[in-house]
Amino acid sequence: MKVYAGFDPVTQRRHYLTEVVAAGRDTEAEAERVRTRLLNQVDERRNPRTNATVEQLLDRYLE
Repeated sequence: MKVYAGFDPVTQRRHYLTEVVAAGRDTEAEAERVRTRLLNQVDERRNPRTNATVEQLLDRYLE
């Protein structure tokens, strides 16, 4: 499952939240629950805004 979470201000790229849903009997329902949870995280801004590494953040800070 992959949900768009906005623009990454550090890396200048699109930012996505991802989670793998295991195959099984209720895969479709589980995927929908995961999608809803990820979208709620984006709406409530509880997701990290960047995929940047500590090194990238330090480089940007020290510029």
